Amino acid sequence: MTYPDLLDIVASGEGERLEFKKTLTHPHKIARTLVAFANTAGGTVLVGVLDNGQPVGVRDAYEERYALRQAQLLTDPEVPLLLDEIALPDRPDAVVVRARVAESARKPHRFNVRPRGAAPEWRVYVRAGAESVQTSPLMERVLRHEPAPTEHIGAAEALTRHETAVLAMFTKLPRVTVAHVRQLLNLSERRARQLLLGLTLRGQLLEHTREREPFWTRRGGA
Repeated sequence: MTYPDLLDIVASGEGERLEFKKTLTHPHKIARTLVAFANTAGGTVLVGVLDNGQPVGVRDAYEERYALRQAQLLTDPEVPLLLDEIALPDRPDAVVVRARVAESARKPHRFNVRPRGAAPEWRVYVRAGAESVQTSPLMERVLRHEPAPTEHIGAAEALTRHETAVLAMFTKLPRVTVAHVRQLLNLSERRARQLLLGLTLRGQLLEHTREREPFWTRRGGA
């Protein structure tokens, strides 16, 4: 990749498939990003780029590559990486390290959040916009392509009016809760939750239940 190509990429800002890092100081944090990329649509980490998209580079590319390798070792199955470096014309002593992750065929990937603990603690993350968000047991089933419960509508059937209305909410909101759906469609809590779960099993939404209030995001940023 050339420096002009790099400038074109960073101009779009961070998002579902792009993350900036000034340096890599904590391998477990970057491991979370790697598994989220692999579990969603793939993505790129640019090390040596500020949050505002300014390339400043790193002086010790070997150290950053080593941190990426340490992050890889925290993932299971191990997330493959493609690494290269981009020279900065105004800083001959520095480079931007690019780490590319492809969408995986071995989902779900997970990472150990307690590498020094007595027992490993594995968590699965997916990408939701520019965030890496811990997912739910239901979404882990979806990532493994396990059969959906028979009471939910098949993915090939047309969307209902209510399902279309729920998906339209994501044009204005990055994340949607049961309360949002209840308010919009004047539904019971049970019916609103069924709508969201049905869309999750059809591959339209990602479910996140690890926070105090469960929420859903649009799969693939569609």
